[in-house]
Amino acid sequence: MEESSHGIRVPTLTRDGGTPEAAPEPMASTGPASPGAAGTARAWWRLHRLTLVVLAGVLAIAAVLAVVARMASDDGDVRLLDSQLEQVATAVDASVPPLQESLIAADRVAGRGSVGPFRSFAASEVGAGAAFRSMSLWQVSHGTARLLVDVGPPLVLASRPATRASFFASVRPSTQLTVTGVLAHHPPVYGLAEWLPKSDVIVYAEAALPPGARVPSGSPLAGLDFALFLGRSTARADLLEASIPLPVEGLRASEVEPFGSSAITVVATLAGPGEGQLSRDLPWLAIGGGLLLAVLAGVAAEGLLRRRELAESLATDSERRYGQQREIAGTLQRAMKPQEDLSFPGVEIATRYVPGVSDLQIGGDWFDAIAVDGGGLFLAVGDVSGRGLQAATTMAHLRRAIRSYAVRGVPPDVVLSRLDELLDLEVDECFSTVICALVDVPSREVVLASAGHPPALVRDADGVRFLDVPVGTPIGVSSARARVSTTTTLAPGSVLLLYTDGLVERRGQTLDVGLGQLATAVVGLDATADGVLRGVLEALCPEGSADDVAILGVRWLT
Repeated sequence: MEESSHGIRVPTLTRDGGTPEAAPEPMASTGPASPGAAGTARAWWRLHRLTLVVLAGVLAIAAVLAVVARMASDDGDVRLLDSQLEQVATAVDASVPPLQESLIAADRVAGRGSVGPFRSFAASEVGAGAAFRSMSLWQVSHGTARLLVDVGPPLVLASRPATRASFFASVRPSTQLTVTGVLAHHPPVYGLAEWLPKSDVIVYAEAALPPGARVPSGSPLAGLDFALFLGRSTARADLLEASIPLPVEGLRASEVEPFGSSAITVVATLAGPGEGQLSRDLPWLAIGGGLLLAVLAGVAAEGLLRRRELAESLATDSERRYGQQREIAGTLQRAMKPQEDLSFPGVEIATRYVPGVSDLQIGGDWFDAIAVDGGGLFLAVGDVSGRGLQAATTMAHLRRAIRSYAVRGVPPDVVLSRLDELLDLEVDECFSTVICALVDVPSREVVLASAGHPPALVRDADGVRFLDVPVGTPIGVSSARARVSTTTTLAPGSVLLLYTDGLVERRGQTLDVGLGQLATAVVGLDATADGVLRGVLEALCPEGSADDVAILGVRWLT
């Protein structure tokens, strides 16, 4: 037996490519029968010893084929189930940073009990299509939590004093997300709380459980019958979601993945018949066929071997397909993009995100467009060094921080200076390049600041040019130099393009060559922002890019 990385015991089978040697058939007598032959003829039920040996051999082969068929079927099903559970575990891990960063951003906006900014921020984080059903701010004093403000439907936890007191007593100042149990409601909900160190407020949010188990085709749960439980217990009271009746029966596997202060337990089995269904039928056919298998043994053996190869091929293909984190990377990146429609009066906004093709781990590229007080538009494009969950988590930190500063009207250079406080290359082992732009749409005035990022590009009636913006050090790289911004006024109908380095950097090619190719590609493209982005990608990344690419384009309508 071979044990997988998730503790599932997988049978290890030994292939035997040989075929059984057929027994020689008895020679038939062709001579004349003697007068006494009829009296000495063997009765029909008296079989020759060789015949008995052949029959015993056929039955033995049938038994071996039955065992091998069952083992091959179970091996393919278990490997496929184990492969899909690995993707579920990765998806659970990846779901924590976006939830936690939303609560952290809400805490930073609230400051020390400032309910006004908190209420505005929370309004964009709750409701249809958002992660949370409701969000609230609690004042902590002498071990007691007092509700300051809540946004959304009434909190289920607030209506249960005993449960509320017990839960808040368990919350401690920490960077770890604190998770409640499932709270009985229609529909049921669970709660998430964040109490940052040196803060005297707790941000608490409730998320409603989905009403049914409708799994998207691209989800890691596709192809599984499953039950998800909050915590390590599989009690019905802790059920988050299920696509089959409980308890789960048949070939099944379970996985427990950390989820903040709690965990999510996944119990799953393959949906529908496994890929070895024919192999499951073969044992009965072999046993019931008896002597018929003597004629069909070769065909059955060949069918079994081909069926096993097909099952292994499907399992390996599924393992590779589901093992590739490219789909999860794309899903997580899309989840971290702005959920609202990127539209703003007076301008056309277009965006593109293209995952890298040479590395299947998640990257740290992002873009954002935020409406700010006074009718302005704040743009940000950034790229965190490295790949994997750490890059995604750092990206979420920075993006949420930028949003919390931007909605308060903080200028781009100050935003970059404040981001320096959140990232340290020596501690976090990564850095980030970021370019920010504060746009006054009516006057077409743009204030830009850059932290080691590629230059912004402008196309107008006079041609294509790169804006001369002072380039500071990347976020996380210590420097005594202050962040500097520059202001420019664009012409009517101009297109402003912000992008990450995956668009212009190529192995063995200087950055100047890549920038020149970008400037050439923009000339003569469709006047719309979406047309410019589409044309740029067709020209520079016709077969994808080795690195992730994020592009944000803005075109003035007048």
